[in-house]
Amino acid sequence: MADTFTTNLNLTKPEVGSSTDTWGTKLNNNLDTLDGVFSATGSAVNLKLASANFDDNSKCIFGTGSGDLEIYHDGSHSYIADNGTGSLYLTGSSVISFNSPDFSDTYALMNDDGAVVLYHDNSVKFSTLSSGVSISGNITVSGTVDGVDLSALPTVAISGSYNDLTNKPTIPTNNNELTNGAGYVTTDTTYSAGTGMSLSGTTFNCTIDSPSEVGLGNLSANGNTLAGDFSASGNITAYSDARLKENVATIENALNKVCSMRGVTFTKDGELSSGVIAQELEKIAPELVQDGEYKSVAYGNIVGYLIESIKELKAELQELRGV
Repeated sequence: MADTFTTNLNLTKPEVGSSTDTWGTKLNNNLDTLDGVFSATGSAVNLKLASANFDDNSKCIFGTGSGDLEIYHDGSHSYIADNGTGSLYLTGSSVISFNSPDFSDTYALMNDDGAVVLYHDNSVKFSTLSSGVSISGNITVSGTVDGVDLSALPTVAISGSYNDLTNKPTIPTNNNELTNGAGYVTTDTTYSAGTGMSLSGTTFNCTIDSPSEVGLGNLSANGNTLAGDFSASGNITAYSDARLKENVATIENALNKVCSMRGVTFTKDGELSSGVIAQELEKIAPELVQDGEYKSVAYGNIVGYLIESIKELKAELQELRGV
């Protein structure tokens, strides 16, 4: 049976019954190996300890440098000292929590993909949000904010008497104290309102209601509805400039659509009239019908359908004539 060796330190385990004169050499080599583990430079070794106790100022040192990372207690305080190159990272897969030893107080919480929360006496005072931050309590600023010294800003009174204010301006008590030189306009002129105008204090009111058919009182809030008939002594036109229009296309199958429209006569408000029925037209040309409490029709825009239907009818007539 040959010598065997330990797993971690590769120490020699002499063969039982082998020559005793070689045991001393092997034991000395093993002792040298153990001594190397506990030397200043040490040797790489895997250890599993149930616990490890360090006296005050005895440090647990990590890194190949001179004390790259040290953990120790000096008798009064505990330290995690990062003395090496690079950064000190404290990572957690879900939540990193700073608490008192008995977990009765929370100092800070850092949530993965969530809020960072700071506490004072176990009460939340500062939290980060996806939209910004949330602060509970007062904010004390020493210095400037965006270059503005907040302590130099005047105090704004939100309650109390005007006489309690400091550096308050003088408020004029009569018209004689208002002067043009101070930027004010003073006058004893009496104003009067003309036709359709009235004056109430410093407010002018305008009333145009003659003839009543075009009175402002007949206009709706959005200004697009008139009650009663409307007549004009001049032309009534609407913008139709090509520069104002997009997606211009010739009306197709205009003749069929016009033939589907129904012209009707009807009585409205006791008077005979003619036209179309909005609900019927909406099924054929919905862009000609405007919705509302009562549907309305852009009668003038029907001209486009009539123009194209006449052109289609003319083409059919020419085809029949063989022209």
